[in-house]
Amino acid sequence: MPLVGLPGRAVPPPLLAAGTGCPVPAGRLVTATYLTALRRRRGLRVEDVCQAIGLRTGHIEAIEAAQTRLDPITAQRLMGLYRLPDPAERASVLVRLSGEPGGDVVRDEDARWPERLAAIEAAAGRITVCSGRHIPPLLRSPLCTHVLARTGTTEHPQAATRPLTDGHARVTAVLCGSVLTRGLPGAAGHAVMAQQLQHLIDLTDSGRAEIRIVPQRRLLALPYGSLTEIGGDRTLYAEETTIGVVYSAGPGSRHARQTISTALRHACSISESLTLLEQARTRNASSLSSP
Repeated sequence: MPLVGLPGRAVPPPLLAAGTGCPVPAGRLVTATYLTALRRRRGLRVEDVCQAIGLRTGHIEAIEAAQTRLDPITAQRLMGLYRLPDPAERASVLVRLSGEPGGDVVRDEDARWPERLAAIEAAAGRITVCSGRHIPPLLRSPLCTHVLARTGTTEHPQAATRPLTDGHARVTAVLCGSVLTRGLPGAAGHAVMAQQLQHLIDLTDSGRAEIRIVPQRRLLALPYGSLTEIGGDRTLYAEETTIGVVYSAGPGSRHARQTISTALRHACSISESLTLLEQARTRNASSLSSP
């Protein structure tokens, strides 16, 4: 029976580790996806990477396919090739993630987790994000991002700096209706929220995002932070917390899949959701002129 992701679209079965028949550990899958994203972002082929760092093509292919763990020497060579700051520290984190024994769930709480998540999101073939409290970082306007960072109310100092770009796949966002009514901090909170809601409307009109609103009366237990389905050659689920991100894959992602699927089933249609966005924007704009 296929795993359910977006309505009408089956999610591929979990990736299996070579020679074991068991699902690939989530940490290894995260590392493989991140390294593949780094290479593709630089326009390099596997052959180019292997020639540059002096390793066999099959070795890098196996790492990027999550069929083998990332070893320290390869990690350091890759970080050096990609010219990332503090390559030794980055390599150490990736080796640890890749080597997490078994398990369908892994936590990335290193200070650079937003950068890794951003790279993985940017390389995804599809993105579905669900939130019961906040506007997800990918959908925040520059002004909203600035205000949240300045007031210290973001989940992580770098978490908000992940703007949606032309290179991203189209995003499907499922938001609780309370997200539209929750004010932003500061004297200009209503103005910032009105601008943020207009940003969501613009993303919808341009076709870069599909916004679906779940009415509050549904009383669904949606995630406090952002829960994201990142699809492509493989499917990962990422739930952001106050100190990092929790990735799940394979059987361990069952709860995440069910959360997103249930939210989509109970969400308003695209046109109804757009109407709700416009009404919320009007209310926030009206509050600016109220005494």
